[in-house]
Amino acid sequence: MRIFCILLFLVGLAIGVIWPWAQRHFGGEEIGTWVLYQREGGYQSAKVQLKPEDAPLRIFVDAQPMQGVTSGQKPSVLNLAVSRDGVPVLAERLSYSPKSGNEQRDLPQSGAVIRQSAKDMETLQAGTYEFSVRAVEDGLSLTRADLVLRRGATPVDENITMMGVVVMVAGLYGFMRTRRRQKA
Repeated sequence: MRIFCILLFLVGLAIGVIWPWAQRHFGGEEIGTWVLYQREGGYQSAKVQLKPEDAPLRIFVDAQPMQGVTSGQKPSVLNLAVSRDGVPVLAERLSYSPKSGNEQRDLPQSGAVIRQSAKDMETLQAGTYEFSVRAVEDGLSLTRADLVLRRGATPVDENITMMGVVVMVAGLYGFMRTRRRQKA
């Protein structure tokens, strides 16, 4: 019975945690990477030709803090603006702090990349999309910000995620109950 409960917990972990994480970060096909900011060159915009077939579009902005920045400093905040043929379609504020980010590859003191994702664009119209960022606060002294676009990134079904968490909790509960019975 304990092995069954452990297997139930592992299945719930795979469905409720691992699969949604992998879907969010690796789902879809990467279109490309564009530099939006470099300390030496300043701010740049990226113009990308997109089609309706590219939807849903997942947007990531990878920021690289200056090496040696301590974690006690204020976060860096960037405003991401997206327009299609000059018409604004998305504006989002992205915050980069030493201990936040939905994907943090390493400690910012080492100069490694911190990734933030913007809202997915569910529908697209054919045209030239312009992506740009501007700093609101630069507490981490960013040295670079890159735009990463992924096409066909299907959203995670929250019902399946919740079902996985419930199965995981049931497996853990069952395991704890079987351990308790053996000791008594």
